[in-house]
Amino acid sequence: MLAVSRGIEMLALRSRLAAVSTRRGALSTAAAKKKPDPVTPLAALRQVLAAGGERKRNFDESVDIDLVLSLDPRKPLQAVRGVASLPHGVGRPVVVAAFAETEDEAAAARAAGADVVGGEELIDAVAGGSTAFDVCVSTAALVPALKRRAARVLGPRGLLPSPKNEGTVAADAEGLGQLVAAIKKGRVKLKTEPKRGVLHAPFGRLSFGEEKLEGNLRSLMLALVASKPEKAPKGKYFLKASISSTMGPGVPVDVAALDPASPRFFREEESS
Repeated sequence: MLAVSRGIEMLALRSRLAAVSTRRGALSTAAAKKKPDPVTPLAALRQVLAAGGERKRNFDESVDIDLVLSLDPRKPLQAVRGVASLPHGVGRPVVVAAFAETEDEAAAARAAGADVVGGEELIDAVAGGSTAFDVCVSTAALVPALKRRAARVLGPRGLLPSPKNEGTVAADAEGLGQLVAAIKKGRVKLKTEPKRGVLHAPFGRLSFGEEKLEGNLRSLMLALVASKPEKAPKGKYFLKASISSTMGPGVPVDVAALDPASPRFFREEESS
């Protein structure tokens, strides 16, 4: 009987020890899965650059920001549609096509760096499937013809110049040249996803370094606030944010330090 009693005690002790070990393991796993605290934009950039420098790279990775905004794009006037001009460019060449009606407009587009310039003949070429460009802009006079003859080609690619497609239509030769110059210098589209308030935007390359990436990100955030939809809900606009490179993990960012309206905009100190 004594031996049986001791055996039962040993089994109970082993069961308790196993339970304690399981709880400790669960706590350790939970601690390991705990998400890192948000940091300032500058601290996030340094982490992304440091991580990029530690691994072998076969290409110059893009550096991007992902934002969750307090918007519901399914509702009227709650979608972001804008552009951000980046002072240090995006780190890759952009092929620009310009649709110009007059010779003055065509000359202004070429002087600004447009790669493909034309009028009715270019519209016909595009309608036939020629799309050897990344972005296209147009004078207002040619927009109806583009919509009528080339929409089926340009529309699905998001390339159709339209007053609703921010930064793609100019009133005159000077305006067309300015659009082309801005695109060639470095410009990114700001657009929320169709069904949720999520926005993704590149703002440089790892090779840019901290100073240029910071300058581009500042410009992007200012442009994003300027593009705030008319019917955006009152209160907090930026809900979550993270910065990452193409092959690297996302680094959560303190949204208050990203908000141009906040006194903490791009301040160095860490969020509490």
